[in-house]
Amino acid sequence: MSTISRHVAIGTKAYIEPFVPGNDGFTPMSPVHPLHPMREMATIRVSSLRDMWSVAPIGIDIPSQNAEADALAYASARFNVPKPVLTIRAAIESGRVIKIAATTIIPEEVALVEGVLNVAKGLVWRRVDACEAILWFYILGSASPNLTPPQPVRSFRELFALARTFLSRLAPHFLFKALMRPIAYGAALLENSAGAAQNSNYTELQDASGSMTLIPVAAEYIPFSFQPVIVYPNWLTSLCKRYIYETEFVERVVDEATERNVHRVTCERYFVPVLPNFFYYSPEDKFVVPSVVIEASGAINEIASRYGAEALENLEYAAQTS
Repeated sequence: MSTISRHVAIGTKAYIEPFVPGNDGFTPMSPVHPLHPMREMATIRVSSLRDMWSVAPIGIDIPSQNAEADALAYASARFNVPKPVLTIRAAIESGRVIKIAATTIIPEEVALVEGVLNVAKGLVWRRVDACEAILWFYILGSASPNLTPPQPVRSFRELFALARTFLSRLAPHFLFKALMRPIAYGAALLENSAGAAQNSNYTELQDASGSMTLIPVAAEYIPFSFQPVIVYPNWLTSLCKRYIYETEFVERVVDEATERNVHRVTCERYFVPVLPNFFYYSPEDKFVVPSVVIEASGAINEIASRYGAEALENLEYAAQTS
């Protein structure tokens, strides 16, 4: 049996290629799903916080958009009747800049290795990206109507049908995306596993109903008892923007505990979300975008009924919720 000779010493350097951003500003090692809203929307990088701006909400009541009785009466009237009146709501709200930061400590002897500090910055930016992805889950969910059906939702097929039925009043389309936590993502895949090829495209029996693309977001900050699913038409992200201002710096400091020289790597991102909130949802007294939030805990728990308690336990383990 031959052996590999180790007599020749070689140099050491960090492997930085996985942390080099592509054209979209994200690296191959990005923790953000390729179809996540923050990767699909326009990103505007600014040189100062003063270059950011937010939008003043303005929109119409959701029921008013399709309240056709007065319009039909006006169109068919033989004599003068009052013109249909559309109520437009508006609000003046001051914009808010959201700040994300992460830092790490690198021993000086490690930091001196070629490329190590670049990899360290890449890993810290990876954490910043993950935090922003979670924040967008919250931002988009807060800007969406919450649909609370009178009866429990027991399957993802029902959940998606309800979401698309609701959105047909706001933004009728045949291509949709659903943002959800990993446990919901896995449960939806398992429920749809009868297909020949299991993928993230949630199929339907009728081609005319279109498709639903599932996008997982690891949002551990949300209690496991609450499993929101955000459904929106594919084109929504084309109307969204993210203004971002970023800084990064490396400091050489002394670790007080060990009295050793270390390098502190810090990355900061300031961002402002811009959303097309052109609808007013009176049940929640807020301006919303054409998307909808539905609770999925009932559909997730049904996995135990269909496939056994072991399947749900395995799913929770894989999603790291327990």
